[in-house]
Amino acid sequence: MFVSEFDRFAQGYLKNREIQTEVAEKLLKMLPARHYRSVLDMGCGDGAVFKSGIIESDMFTACDLSPRMCALHPITNGVYVINGDFDDPATITEITAHSSKYDLLVSSSALQWSKSLELFFERYSKISSTFAVSIFTDKTFDSVNKFLEIKSFLPSTLQLKNILSKYKISEFKSEIFTKSFESGADAVRFIKQTGVSGKRNEIGYKEGKRLYESGPNVLEFEVFYAVGSFSKNDFSTS
Repeated sequence: MFVSEFDRFAQGYLKNREIQTEVAEKLLKMLPARHYRSVLDMGCGDGAVFKSGIIESDMFTACDLSPRMCALHPITNGVYVINGDFDDPATITEITAHSSKYDLLVSSSALQWSKSLELFFERYSKISSTFAVSIFTDKTFDSVNKFLEIKSFLPSTLQLKNILSKYKISEFKSEIFTKSFESGADAVRFIKQTGVSGKRNEIGYKEGKRLYESGPNVLEFEVFYAVGSFSKNDFSTS
C-alpha cells in the first residue's frame, strides 16, 4: 500500500530531507504575515513547517498519511496531528472538528501525490481563507526520466498555474535545485529514501539495474511555489 512506502522510508527521509526543508522555509518566507489565528498543514511530515518557527499560530492542525511521520510531529498546546489521506473527504471531516475555517492552508513538497489537484483545492477552499503551497513539477528527476525514456507523472508548472487560475494569487514562482552524487546508484537510493516520487513511475528490474550501473549522478528538482487567497479571481497564465 501507498502508506506503507512512506512508513518504510521515514527514517531515510529524515536523513535526506535538506531540499524539502529548504523548500518549506522559502515558501513560508513568501507569506505576507508571520502570525495566523489557525494554520492547516497538509502533508506535514515530521513537522518542518511547524518547527521552522517562521510562522506562528494560535492553533495548528497537521495532517500526514504516514503514522510514523505523525508520531514525530511536535505536539504542544494548540497543536493537533491527524493521520489521514488529504484526498479523503473523511479527513476533512476530522480536520474541521478542530476548526470549521482556517486562516492559512500550507502544503510543502506533498501535493504532487494528490490524485486530483483540482479537487484538492476545490475542497480545501471551503475550509481555508488563504494558502501557501510548494509542489514538485515534472522537471524533477528530468535526467532520470530521459535516461529511461519515461514521462513524469508530476504536474507541469503550466498545469499548476491553470489549476490555481480561479483563485487570487499574490505571488508564484518556480525554482530548480540540483544535487550531485558519487554514482547513479547513490542517486537512486536518494530518490527512494526522500519519497518525492512516492510509488508512482515504478520501473522494472532491467531499468532499475541500468540506473544503478550507468544512470545519471546528478538529480534535478523543480519546485513551484504559490501564495494566495481562495477568493475567486480571473488569473491569466499567459
